[in-house]
Amino acid sequence: MPGPPNEIAVVREIFEMYAVKRLSPTKIARILNTRGLPWIDERPWTRYVIREMVTNPKYIGCNVSNRRSASRVLPVITTATSLLASNAGEPHE
Repeated sequence: MPGPPNEIAVVREIFEMYAVKRLSPTKIARILNTRGLPWIDERPWTRYVIREMVTNPKYIGCNVSNRRSASRVLPVITTATSLLASNAGEPHE
């Protein structure tokens, strides 16, 4: 199960900002915090959280365990967006 629709929308927006708009994790965290979108337990977003998200294979539907095996689960983002994120390199501010 991918999660609540509002959380899925935020995750997709994060990947869009990172992969397509080429914003840095710091800039993305700043934008989300300015908009008042809390992370887990009302904590603020950080660049570390954003970086972990855009490099985490779970968001494209891979259930990774110990980084050795994977099974398919429902993806939150498309494979194309994931490829853009992984090829984004160092994003621009």
